[in-house]
Amino acid sequence: MQKINKKQIRITTKQKIGLILFGIFLALITLEFGLRIGGFVVSYGQSAGNRITGMAAYENQKTYTILCLGESTTADLYGNKNSWPIQLEIILNNKSSETKFKVFNEGVGGTNTAFILSRLKNNLDKYKPDMVITMMGINDRSLNIIYEKTFKVEINLLFKDLRICKLSKLLWVAWKNKVQYNVTNNINTLEKPESIKEDMYTEDAQKYMGLGKIYQEEDRFEEAEEMFKKVIETNPGGDSVYTQLVHVYHGQGISNKEIEKFYRKNGFVIRVQNDISYFNITKYHYQQLYKELNKKGIKYIIMQYPTLDINKLKDMFEENEDIIFVSNKENFKKVLETGNYEDYFIDKFAGNFGHCTLKGNRLIAENVADAILKELKIN
Repeated sequence: MQKINKKQIRITTKQKIGLILFGIFLALITLEFGLRIGGFVVSYGQSAGNRITGMAAYENQKTYTILCLGESTTADLYGNKNSWPIQLEIILNNKSSETKFKVFNEGVGGTNTAFILSRLKNNLDKYKPDMVITMMGINDRSLNIIYEKTFKVEINLLFKDLRICKLSKLLWVAWKNKVQYNVTNNINTLEKPESIKEDMYTEDAQKYMGLGKIYQEEDRFEEAEEMFKKVIETNPGGDSVYTQLVHVYHGQGISNKEIEKFYRKNGFVIRVQNDISYFNITKYHYQQLYKELNKKGIKYIIMQYPTLDINKLKDMFEENEDIIFVSNKENFKKVLETGNYEDYFIDKFAGNFGHCTLKGNRLIAENVADAILKELKIN
């Protein structure tokens, strides 16, 4: 009888494991390919349907897509359709018969330029805009975090873009919701409507944020951290809390490396900087955003806040950049000379200006609409 070599058995076992892993790899590639083909077919079908249903109304019109980025001064915080991006779409479409404008608003209350830049790729992939408008930077005060596009980030974004990763995430969320639903039913608790639950969470998040800031000012860093983490649990979409946590962690003597690890865990690839001013951080993010848009051939409008000097933004760039700068200083100065401040702003959170009323946002929308129509040579 032939003697079996133990080394041969080990090699065979390794080969079997290799074949199994290779089989899994091929299965994942096949699934990814299938999901992409399926997505293309569905997308094409929807596009064809949209073209057919919209043909009568917009037979001779082309669509121009605009993406608006910013903080609470851009976001439609209360769902009352008062934001300037919503009004911008109405104004543009009323003034143009040849081009149909679609304006998307990705303003996020409490965010800053670092987080706006970190979401840029996803937003560009989602909306595929012809033009991007930003009004941002006011929340960068005391900011010491920057977004950097490194090889590690590129790999991370590549994996996030995989259809199997997105499918896995959807399945995980569905499973989690099912478990939560079962637990809720078991304790006979009536689930509140989604809209009511959202409002309740917003109120709780504001309460925890307020307490966290009080604790932070009193150097009670552990209690501040606990409150800020409750904000994240209650309202995961908010950005300002992550900036607050940097200061709390610094107060606790936690290293930048550990802070960055915390960011990665929460889905942000951010680098903490101690030796750079917030103005230079804002400038860095503006320049990086412009580079990304310019590379893709997307027109960029940089808009200044009401009453502020546009030259502060122009100074961040060289003179040969292909950027449209829009000032909101002269138009607001004119109306404030004869009108009441309260007609255009609901507060004074930024000193010279605040969050706009419907009338104030209308003034911004009309101003930037004129710049867009001039750029596109639409009378």
